[in-house]
Amino acid sequence: MDEHASPVRSDLRTGLTLVLALVGLTFAAAGLALSFGVVPATSAPAAGAKPSVDAEVPVTAMDAGREVANNSPALVADPRDERFVAMANRVDAPEFSCALQLSGDGGRSWTSARPVPKLPAGAERCYAPEAAFDQGGRLYYLFVGLAGTGNEPMGVFLTTSDDRARSFTSPKRVLGPLNFGARMAIEPDSGERGRLHLVWLHATSDPPLGAFGPPPNPVMASYSDDGGTSFSEPVQVSDPARQRVAAPVLALGTDGSVHVGYFDLGEDVRDYQGLEGPVWEGTWSLVVSTSRDGGRRFPRGVVVDSEVVPFERVMLIFTMPPASLVADEDRLCAAWGDARHGDADVLLRCSRTGGRTWDGVRRLNDDLRGNGRTQHLPRLSLSPNGRLDAIFYDRRADPKDVLNEVSYTYSSDGGRRFSPNTRLTRDSFESRIGQRYVGAAAANLVEFGSRLALLSRSDEAIAAWTDTRNSTRLVGTTGQDIFATSLELPKGRGSAAMARLIGVGLALAGACFLGLAARRASQSRRQQGATAGRPASSRRRATAILGVVPVAAAILVTRAGSTTPGYADLPVRPPTVVVAMREQAFSYSRPVPSGRVLFRVPNRGSLVHRLVMVPLADDLPGIGGLIGDDQITVVAPFAAVRPQAPGATGTFAVDLAPGARYAMVCLVRDRDGKTHAQKGMVSEFRAGGGGTKPAAKEQQ
Repeated sequence: MDEHASPVRSDLRTGLTLVLALVGLTFAAAGLALSFGVVPATSAPAAGAKPSVDAEVPVTAMDAGREVANNSPALVADPRDERFVAMANRVDAPEFSCALQLSGDGGRSWTSARPVPKLPAGAERCYAPEAAFDQGGRLYYLFVGLAGTGNEPMGVFLTTSDDRARSFTSPKRVLGPLNFGARMAIEPDSGERGRLHLVWLHATSDPPLGAFGPPPNPVMASYSDDGGTSFSEPVQVSDPARQRVAAPVLALGTDGSVHVGYFDLGEDVRDYQGLEGPVWEGTWSLVVSTSRDGGRRFPRGVVVDSEVVPFERVMLIFTMPPASLVADEDRLCAAWGDARHGDADVLLRCSRTGGRTWDGVRRLNDDLRGNGRTQHLPRLSLSPNGRLDAIFYDRRADPKDVLNEVSYTYSSDGGRRFSPNTRLTRDSFESRIGQRYVGAAAANLVEFGSRLALLSRSDEAIAAWTDTRNSTRLVGTTGQDIFATSLELPKGRGSAAMARLIGVGLALAGACFLGLAARRASQSRRQQGATAGRPASSRRRATAILGVVPVAAAILVTRAGSTTPGYADLPVRPPTVVVAMREQAFSYSRPVPSGRVLFRVPNRGSLVHRLVMVPLADDLPGIGGLIGDDQITVVAPFAAVRPQAPGATGTFAVDLAPGARYAMVCLVRDRDGKTHAQKGMVSEFRAGGGGTKPAAKEQQ
């Protein structure tokens, strides 16, 4: 009896030791994963919790002399390091172009890159860009090549970067001529490269100026499994019976489904062909077709809503704003602008069956229904923990329905209920500044872009929009900037902190279990050594191995949560210069460098002030000698902020040429008719040093 009991007890001791070690490893790994953010916090914010909103920052650089029109931003983040954020945007003036902005600090500051330093053969301009990251961190940049006086699309091109947008491959043509509204997305969690999907609107004949030719001009789709080197044979997405389709949009589900939405304009020949006339009196349909085989085939589309009421003319059918569409495994949500309640509202429908059936209509703007104020151009985004975010332009604060703001709302229950709207913009801005096209449909309309941008994370989001607050001229000009802000959800911050706290607790518990396992293993080895004469060195090795396990687990998990090696070279944050305005004086926080510079302009005086930056040629006298009795005698300002009341702060970004002369002036007039500049509120500097030195240092 005793002879058999000892082996049984030994087996039990060994089994218990292994159980303790496994429990310890599990607790330690889970704790470290939570502590280092490998496993994100999954709790959603409390219903109605109000987000905190950071101050807006300019994304694009001003150049008031050229009246550059930047609009239509799109945000993407590197999945290997979410601090690296890229923004693609189009340029409508002074000529068509495309642009790329970069952030190395999660969207809190921005600089620019050159994704297309040399246009492909036959292209005279690039336009309508898209951006995407694959799981390996490669940045993809898609754009349309334009040619001729009619800006006809001669091809769609793709270029990529593997070095943080410092260099790009030569653009490769992936689609031929007469393709419009190309959209791009890459499947998440599908390998390092991932399947790249394209959708676009194909013209079957050369379209006339500002309009499509006779139908059909279908929505098409294709995909690539080799990083854009080759693409599948295009397939038609839009239903053949739907003759006038426009504005395609693409969303990828986490289950591999490919959702493509588009508007069916029905009998609306007026907008489709750019004819003269009022807003279309009928309705459109919003349709979504879903491929469940990776984009190989698209079945007949499902009507999301057949009563879409347009609230204004389509300015240009080629750049018609699409609906916003987002998807995860089962959920699919679409949002659009609609005038069915008497004025423009932002409406939403969601599907919980992967697009097969759709819930009822929800109104996202929470102002009084039918109050004559416009809300439009919604953008949706889904966070990793399932929160549904939305932003849109909002004019509720302006009785004249002209000045834009940007509002935000979110849902923590899949789109059934939404939080009260939160204003993201501290300054409203004019909606009538931007490019105007020649054409009957475009009469009295301004191109404000086809989208806003929104990037959601577990506890925060980044939003970006077209903004005209710093335009230095009157309505009818084209100067548009892009501004952005970050916002945080209160519950999200708490859940992240709680996750870290729980992680530390689990890691400590795991260490305790591993310690017990090591102790029991040591005791077992001593007993076995006493009976079998096992060397003490062998017992020490066994104990050391168990002791090393938690350390190795900690190192592995920590490395998994750290920045990927080789990705530490994030874009440099542009320097910030604070230029404080006081009565008849400017003061600077630092000498003004060259290159991209962010200016913050607080009014620390007791009067209203307005900073205007002007360029000075080297053959001009000092700024004091250029101030006349009525105005400054230079051709045009370079940048400016709107008049700032005491305590207010303006901001703008500019690209300054090394060694170039610039001056700051305040042209606000006092009651005596003289400007503050005439009273000495002027300052001059050279970018990169030299020139007039700041009178005083300002704290940033």
